[in-house]
Amino acid sequence: MREMQERCMKCMKENGGLQECPHCGFNKNHQQLSPYLALGSLVNNRYLVGLVKESNTEGATYTAWDQVASRQVNVREFLPNAIVSREEGNNALMVMRGGEMTYSECHSAFVELWRKLAAFRNLPAMPNVLDIFEENGTSYVVTEYEKSLTLRELLLKSNSGSLTWERARQLFMPVMATLDQLHSSGIIHRGISPTTLVLHRDGKINLSGFSIAHVRSAGSDLSPELFDGYSAIEQYDAQGRHSPRTDIYAFAAVMYRTLVGSDPIDAPTRMQNDRLMIPGKIAEQIPAYVINALINALQISPADRTASIKSFRDELSASPTAALAATQTSVQEPRPKAQIAPKISLWSNMSKFEKRRILLVTGVTVAVGLLVVLLIWGIAGREGKKPDSTDGQSTSSHISEMIEVPDFAALGTILTIQANPIWRESFDIDVIEVYDSNVGKGMIIAQDKAAGSEVEKGSKVTLTVSLGAEMIELPGNIIGMDYEEAKALLSDLGFSVEKREEPNDGSKTDNQVSAVNLAAGKEYSKGTAVTLRVWAPYDDSKTTTATPAVLATTTTRRPTQTQAPTTAPTTASPTTTTDPATQPTEPTSPSQESTVPTEPQPTQAEEENGD
Repeated sequence: MREMQERCMKCMKENGGLQECPHCGFNKNHQQLSPYLALGSLVNNRYLVGLVKESNTEGATYTAWDQVASRQVNVREFLPNAIVSREEGNNALMVMRGGEMTYSECHSAFVELWRKLAAFRNLPAMPNVLDIFEENGTSYVVTEYEKSLTLRELLLKSNSGSLTWERARQLFMPVMATLDQLHSSGIIHRGISPTTLVLHRDGKINLSGFSIAHVRSAGSDLSPELFDGYSAIEQYDAQGRHSPRTDIYAFAAVMYRTLVGSDPIDAPTRMQNDRLMIPGKIAEQIPAYVINALINALQISPADRTASIKSFRDELSASPTAALAATQTSVQEPRPKAQIAPKISLWSNMSKFEKRRILLVTGVTVAVGLLVVLLIWGIAGREGKKPDSTDGQSTSSHISEMIEVPDFAALGTILTIQANPIWRESFDIDVIEVYDSNVGKGMIIAQDKAAGSEVEKGSKVTLTVSLGAEMIELPGNIIGMDYEEAKALLSDLGFSVEKREEPNDGSKTDNQVSAVNLAAGKEYSKGTAVTLRVWAPYDDSKTTTATPAVLATTTTRRPTQTQAPTTAPTTASPTTTTDPATQPTEPTSPSQESTVPTEPQPTQAEEENGD
């Protein structure tokens, strides 16, 4: 292919066919790793595919050249590599047996997502979708290429690793307006981070890294791609409910990174011990209303978090509505169990923002001090009085304060409870942690003191807290093992094992594991089903058949010298066109490749005449 010979597969510039590109130094002998498309592949008879730019368990994005428009583009291929593969020299995807349902579901979600995003092609901060098509048993999305760098790269180039609030405000506000429109259309990004926000030459930030929900949540059939420090706590829970609040947490975390210069602590760690703070020196340079907005948006519990992008923008801009809401906020005493405890600050040294609270705390401290003085004075006044001789008992100066035990499960997560000074001072809280796949991590399962009962202030209360689903890592040495050994190993770890036999031509070892449907080295919930592909016992009774099995049902066409019948696994058909009733239960060979011209089918008369 002339285009491939004269164009670099990395930078897509003409290189005159040189071994090393004079523009970027890329060596043309470089081979693309399987199962990605080979360098120089042509899709839709238009787009010349080059090097993989980035990938996750949903798919891969290639640098590409549009031969019709003569420009560089990005091509995104739906490629869930945990359940598909490619044969060398064949671009058609093959779906692993047992993965058909997952492939179909995720493929439909992929197409639906990008068709929705295509409707926003002219919206600021959005990728410009140029084309969507189906080929090779999968789907492709073509987006406009523009030279850019990620927000993380921009921050790393800064001497301080951070930006001022004024600069950050200019960058982020337009993106938030776009995100608000996406949320209104039911689209949640779920992957906002410094690496998925990209800065273009015009100085504006765009959203990138859109993926289906299956790879942005733990517990799905595809290995999750979460961004520690930026993914919200509900994304670490298989039963977690995603909403605009999920993106709000991520966006606030990105702003924290931009202003502070360091990544925020990841949500699971914060659940156990929340030490997220803004250093006082930096806090002095940030408006108090901005810090307050970040506090509200970075609440771990979704119920406590800012509910909408519009509200978040209002708080960041100190709009009259947000300011009024702030002035109406007051410090509250323990509330009835049906209500939620007030939000708490995330940081212990917030300078300007904390001044208001310091004044309030000082006033409370003075009041408590006066009460103590009066109490001591009263006790001193009673000194010298001898015990009543009639009962021989001394008068006790200890006064017990009785308080009502709340329904801790209704107050939020264990972190919310432990971080709230009201509950810390009222009870001696002890925690017992247990795994429970039905209850989100950090949620209260039970308490030893009944809600509504009265106990002495400072009494010990034991709370049983969920650790969520127990996670176990899939070993990386399963392929090549005997099935029984592999099953025993996985069962001992806590996996559920399923077996799928593959035909054996006699060259494979019987009962040996040939493939696994889940990615090795990744963590999965205890009880997750693992499908092992195993070579079936060799059946030598079938070796006497000279004609390939695929020809047994092909009575209307004879193979020619240039077109020999072959057998290969089925190509994955696009879910929008496949008829489930006609889909084979076993992988079989596609009748032709999309890039090869179709040979005319002989008529019935020609068959009968032998023509």
